[in-house]
Amino acid sequence: MNKNLLLILLGLAACDPSDDKLPPESLPPGDSGGEAVDEDGDGSPAGEDCDDTDPAVSPSAEERCDGIDNDCDGAVDDDATDATAWTTDADGDGYGAGTPTLACEPPEGTVSQDGDCDDADARYNPGAEETDCADPNDYNCDGSTGFADTDGDGFAACQECDDADGAVNPDATEVCDGLDNNCDGITDGADAADAQTVYADTDGDSYGDADFPLVTCERPEGYAERALDCDDGDGAVNPDATEVCDGLDNNCDGATDEDTAADANTYYADRDGDGHGDADYALAACEAPTGYVATHEDCDDGDGAVSPDGVEVCDEVDNDCDGTVDEPDAADAASFYDDTDGDGYGDPDALSLACEAPSGAVADNTDCDDAVININPGAAEACDGLDNNCDGDIDDGVLGSGLACPASSCADILADQPSAPSGDYNLEHDGVVSVVECDMDEGCAVVVNEDFESGASSAWSLTTTYSCGAFSTILGGYGIIAGGTLTATWDVSDYPHTEALVSLAYIKLDSWDGETASAAVDGVTFWSEGLYYYDGAEVCGWNRGYEGSYDERHELSATVAHSADTITVSATSALNQDAGDESFGIDDVRVCLR
Repeated sequence: MNKNLLLILLGLAACDPSDDKLPPESLPPGDSGGEAVDEDGDGSPAGEDCDDTDPAVSPSAEERCDGIDNDCDGAVDDDATDATAWTTDADGDGYGAGTPTLACEPPEGTVSQDGDCDDADARYNPGAEETDCADPNDYNCDGSTGFADTDGDGFAACQECDDADGAVNPDATEVCDGLDNNCDGITDGADAADAQTVYADTDGDSYGDADFPLVTCERPEGYAERALDCDDGDGAVNPDATEVCDGLDNNCDGATDEDTAADANTYYADRDGDGHGDADYALAACEAPTGYVATHEDCDDGDGAVSPDGVEVCDEVDNDCDGTVDEPDAADAASFYDDTDGDGYGDPDALSLACEAPSGAVADNTDCDDAVININPGAAEACDGLDNNCDGDIDDGVLGSGLACPASSCADILADQPSAPSGDYNLEHDGVVSVVECDMDEGCAVVVNEDFESGASSAWSLTTTYSCGAFSTILGGYGIIAGGTLTATWDVSDYPHTEALVSLAYIKLDSWDGETASAAVDGVTFWSEGLYYYDGAEVCGWNRGYEGSYDERHELSATVAHSADTITVSATSALNQDAGDESFGIDDVRVCLR
């Protein structure tokens, strides 16, 4: 609403005090005719505010370039406080000149950048480049030109690097003085007239590598003035170094490991090629020349078998150069042994090595007692408790043959003499030597051997014997024993053993009718059989004068485990008639222990 119209309406309302309100149709839009309204709280009532919904819009607001009538003067963006200053750009170079115009939008033909010193020529403006320092025109409008030659050296200031020094310009000679004399951007460069050549000294030994030169005014770290190093990777190699034997040219004289090296060795001629040289022929070198060696102890350089490494042999030559000929340690020295008893056999514990036999020594070393002349490998073994023939066994071959060489068992004798015959031998038990019959077929000691020809021993339960014809004398017999047992017990504690071999002959006489006959050892039956009268022949029993009552001999034997101190042998019959009708006996009772 127009401000003037609003004032008129307000005046009219005031002229009629009788009216509280104006007619609604006469009020401004949005005005109800009541008390003043300020909806946006900007201090301007709605009747005066041209936009009472925006606190940035009121008669007291500043106009801004935002497309709004901020100050409610009826004009948009006029006299805006943030308006841009625009100047005319007549030459179209983006820079203007003259009096600026303030506006929110640029007027036709104007620009925001000013300062153009010639708006009729686009070459002139603050953004122009002045590339020709000899051109006197001020193209960039800064009030100055690029041309100047203060030092009078014929070069404009823009063409040289120091227009205050006439000796500094592009035509000047570069020298080592801390200045860029020729204005090439490099101070004291390698092209300086008085620059020196230095060489990379990688190993830091003050000698450089000629292959890596550097022309410079000032020698940098890691460079040397001298270029004679032949190995710049090794600080120990340079012209001042000491030559040593290491495969290198340490002193850079072009020769490697010459004989003048500080640690050169002395080598000696080795004409016989045995690895040892002659001390009379020596020379210095880092490596042994052909035909030379480092040692010089050869006592005969004309014989390859003679040297300190030579093997001494019995040849009347000092083979190992130790100053002694044919000493006992000669490789082929013979072994000799003292023969104290003079029997031609030496003592194995009295060894001496020599190329020749020493006095009283022999080559044989098999004497087992060098103090007794009759004891040696050539002597015959005797029953004397000694190893006469030095075979390591005492009384071998004669064991048990006498009291001086008793055996502990028949088996020991058999082991000593596998072909020894059965017979009497000397056995020792608990320090007592006794003569015992040995059965060498079985390797056992015969402790009982009774044929009853001279009667029966007292060990038997019955000692009556009987002459039984072809059966000879037997224990028991016709008319002596029928049913019953013949038994005997013997003490065998003097004979250590684990087995007993028992044998006997069981004699059946006369009219047996199937009764049982048996034999036992220590009560254990090893034979049992029912016998009859009709088996056998008439030998020594009751002669009935006719056939039918015959006699019969049974040869019995048993091998039993046995180690007790006593042994009992028994023979039994179950006959139930008297001995004059039927009987039995035994013969050839034998007990052999092993």
